[in-house]
Amino acid sequence: MKLTDQIQKRLNELGARTQAYLYLQVPVDTGKLKRSLKVQYFLKPNSMGYSFKYLDYGVYTNLGTGRHYNIKWGSKESIPYNLPSFIGYRSGKGTGGIRPQYWLSLKGAVGLEDFRKTLLADIKEYTKKKLLK
Repeated sequence: MKLTDQIQKRLNELGARTQAYLYLQVPVDTGKLKRSLKVQYFLKPNSMGYSFKYLDYGVYTNLGTGRHYNIKWGSKESIPYNLPSFIGYRSGKGTGGIRPQYWLSLKGAVGLEDFRKTLLADIKEYTKKKLLK
């Protein structure tokens, strides 16, 4: 198997593992949000990226609203690896807004982090081989 194929396979597996991990954390009322969650990792010419897709209201259950909204969506702090750890579902809307659930948090996802490090090592190996040609 070519290294580029191996890297793409690992990216796909990382996406599937991340999605499975987040499925355990997503708050479920009707199940629509959980069913809408899709995670994809991809390679760009100079970097690796990922996208998380879910219903629009997922951002409110993840980061909270009103007086509970202290991490702005799109900020460096809102990146899944930077969010506070998921500590379980907190029921109720709370006074003055929805309490943040941080269900998109990947902090503490040890298996995912180890897998991601392996993938980065593969990418470094591929880059080194390309440079030595």
